[in-house]
Amino acid sequence: MKINRILAAAMAVGIAFSAILSLQRFDTESDYKTYEVNMYYSELEKVASQEGKSMDTVLQEMKGTGITNMLIKEDTIQSLKQNPAVSLSTRMDGYDLIIESEDSALVKRIYAAFMDVKKDDRTVSLEKENTIRIEGNSLDYIEGQVLTVGSYGQKNTTATVWSGSMLETVGLGYDDSAIELSKKHGFGVSLSPNYYADFESADKAVDAYFEAVDKSEIDPSHIIFSGNQVLAYDYSDIKKMQDEASEAGEKKFVYPPLEKFARGLEDRDIAVAMIESSSQGGYLKTDGMMDLLKLMDFDAVGSYLTWDFVINKYDYEIPFHHNGEEIANIMFRGITTRNIRVISIKPFVKEGRYIADPQAYKNVLDNIEKRLEILDINPGRLKTMGLFDPNKLLRIPVAMGIIAAWLMIVDNIFVVNKKKTMYILLGLGTAASAGLIASGIMSVIVEQGFALLGAMTFPSLAGCWIISKLRKIEKNELYYSKTKAFFKAEIITVSAMLITFGSVLFEVAMLTHSKYLLGIDTFAGVKISQMVPMAIIVLMYLSYFGYKREPGTQVTGITGADALRFANDTIKMWQVVAAGIFGVVLMIFMARSGNAAPEPSAVEVLMRNFFEFIFPARPRTKAIFVGFPFTVIMFYLAHTRRNHKMNIAFIVLSSIGLVNTVNTFSHTKAALTVSVFRTGSEILVGTMVAALGIMGIELALHVYNNLRKKIKNEKGSVVDGL
Repeated sequence: MKINRILAAAMAVGIAFSAILSLQRFDTESDYKTYEVNMYYSELEKVASQEGKSMDTVLQEMKGTGITNMLIKEDTIQSLKQNPAVSLSTRMDGYDLIIESEDSALVKRIYAAFMDVKKDDRTVSLEKENTIRIEGNSLDYIEGQVLTVGSYGQKNTTATVWSGSMLETVGLGYDDSAIELSKKHGFGVSLSPNYYADFESADKAVDAYFEAVDKSEIDPSHIIFSGNQVLAYDYSDIKKMQDEASEAGEKKFVYPPLEKFARGLEDRDIAVAMIESSSQGGYLKTDGMMDLLKLMDFDAVGSYLTWDFVINKYDYEIPFHHNGEEIANIMFRGITTRNIRVISIKPFVKEGRYIADPQAYKNVLDNIEKRLEILDINPGRLKTMGLFDPNKLLRIPVAMGIIAAWLMIVDNIFVVNKKKTMYILLGLGTAASAGLIASGIMSVIVEQGFALLGAMTFPSLAGCWIISKLRKIEKNELYYSKTKAFFKAEIITVSAMLITFGSVLFEVAMLTHSKYLLGIDTFAGVKISQMVPMAIIVLMYLSYFGYKREPGTQVTGITGADALRFANDTIKMWQVVAAGIFGVVLMIFMARSGNAAPEPSAVEVLMRNFFEFIFPARPRTKAIFVGFPFTVIMFYLAHTRRNHKMNIAFIVLSSIGLVNTVNTFSHTKAALTVSVFRTGSEILVGTMVAALGIMGIELALHVYNNLRKKIKNEKGSVVDGL
């Protein structure tokens, strides 16, 4: 492998500064070690109704199961209508909403709640003792198809059209009896507000929330928003005030109600819990979330909602997964690999009925708790990560290292005669990068752009190092006994994976902010960072071995002669087949990467979960069955005087292991320790798979050679007989 000392020195400086930033991130993550479990109070009421028990009894039974808090959603007209114990009906009169109930006390409560939060230009009138009219407008009116939910949680959209008013989603306060019952049985209480900005005054809604928290004497650690709007975020009002501030020459504008809300949360030590989407690819869109988080210096956590399709996985219908094991696995992965710290559960479902047995919930939550102990993550009051925003100037040397690494890649692919040109490019690139980073211009594009470039460098260089080792083995005939060949192959493979950690450091250094650690912003170049190095490694192979070069040629770099031989060569069928196989492998590899991967088979699920019970983070299938073992096997065969014609195929398969190492750390929500554990488990399991593969190859060759000798001897006997 060609190593330019100037470029190597620049890379070393970049890695050193990357290590500093990575250590700062590690320190930030080290105290992020507690999690909480919520139960939706309204969902638990359904269990009580099914079993014919009071909530007092059900809450008493749920004590000691591992549930930390009762999550009490703010009442709305919509939720009250769904409560079988409440007699309430609504109808539309034009755009106005008419609310009627025989319960006059309920009507008075609803009327008072609307009056407490409404904007001044909205009218709410108590027309009769049992009737309320709320002035509506065209923006309030909504219509859509009805969504029906089957007994197993399956959803079906019907052709029926439902129409109504968004006024039915206005928050009406919280059920005092639910709060008191939860406190009585020792549960914490977290209130989930529902806010409709077109009707509610942002300032009044903030006051109503904090009044409910203080009056009920609860001490929530977090807040989860119902609906799709952050409390106190009124876009139309914000836009109007922003325009006024701009006209007055004010450069900085903060919306007063949102700032008041943020300060109130901070004063009460309440963090914002963002709900992860069902695809696990980010968080549910909530208007105003980023504005609130910036005001609170990202005092936030990720939360996982046990979706309907998850609660129906209590019996997963595969061996050893009939009693909530898969639900525990899903929650465990959320906490470890996606930094989730709040789990909000609903009652589990089996055979169309809610599971009322408290032991079922205790078993699931105990399962999670025991497995998290090895990572020192324990149930307890949330302790958020805190703002992580290191000095951006520390990234300038990192950018220089990334540029130097790319120049070294070019130097190893092509024959570069003028080294001075590379040094000029290094200087110009570093100067331009320094200007962009220091100025903060297009900061997100710069961060993610350099993270992407950095992620592709060291897998490519590790591939180059592997290829140079292969050529050295052929040139110097470095052959060994089978045992020694295996250990040599193992050392080379592990060394190659360690080389790729240079890209891990580059990537981590560039994505150094709370928004990445919390998953608010995600690294968008994951798939590109896997495909490009694989293609570069193929070019590296051609650089070192050329295309049909004369035996003994030791030129490094793709030459014009290589290109000419390739252009004039006849394409053979095996080459077409090989290209097709490579394409299929690449398609499968990419299809199985990310959150949209196909559903794994039952056998694969069992294998994955088995590894999760053994390791803090399970090794990836593509690493332990393809990337790592094929690299070991390739060098084993090379060191035992075999495999020269198969090297290109093995190199492609080996590249999967190299890019996988960096890909593990590309998921910025996962703690560094978890990603390190995962990589370590891949090396361990991959070694065992490689050993088994080599034994299988040797056994197959032994059987083949014996069969060949037998056939040869039989032919000899026939000739002798003639």
